[in-house]
Amino acid sequence: MIRGLPRHRGIFYARIPPNIDKPTQRLAELAIESASKAKEGRDGISYLINAKCCGIMTLLFLEYEKEIFRQTGTKSLVEALEVSCAYRLCDP
Repeated sequence: MIRGLPRHRGIFYARIPPNIDKPTQRLAELAIESASKAKEGRDGISYLINAKCCGIMTLLFLEYEKEIFRQTGTKSLVEALEVSCAYRLCDP
């Protein structure tokens, strides 16, 4: 339920079929790559950190997170961001 929107009693969303094979593996690769290229805070790992902090979970979230840990050899998203940013010598 969206709070603070008068006269609205639900959440609107789009249901779009997947357009990539092995979505968690590919999304993790893209998130890690974006952390080394995007402006600070505008990458896929930061997006996940912020979504998690806001309590936003999707069907793929936990698999996606685990795949990022596997690919980066880390145990937290913050650590994964630090490792990924190290490739461009940035501060997370």
